[in-house]
Amino acid sequence: MPITDYRYDPHFPYNRSAFLVTGSRINDQFNRNLLAKHQTGYWIAAEGRIQNGDTLFLLLPNPNQTNGYPRNLYAGIIARQVRRETDNRILFTVECFHQMPPVNAAVRAFLNGHLPPVGSTVQTVWE
Repeated sequence: MPITDYRYDPHFPYNRSAFLVTGSRINDQFNRNLLAKHQTGYWIAAEGRIQNGDTLFLLLPNPNQTNGYPRNLYAGIIARQVRRETDNRILFTVECFHQMPPVNAAVRAFLNGHLPPVGSTVQTVWE
């Protein structure tokens, strides 16, 4: 199922925008530890890029496979934002992450033909 199909998922009603986050291996383990504790951590974005109610998808490589597939997918709703005075960026939290079906090696089809992001990147899924 392509990622854009989640726009109509009952977990994410009326979302204006959605973003896909992938991270470096160092951040992947940190994110897994947060998910295991049912914590959402803090995320940083440029001011004006995100709004409360937007969807954040987190795509993590499978730690038990050398090629990282099937990738684990989590999604949650952006719940709270605070503007940082130091650099005018937004620090935000996610209400709760839901584990979604894993993404297999055909990740390009899942991402609607786009190459998977590399490193600590954020990709807009829909607006």
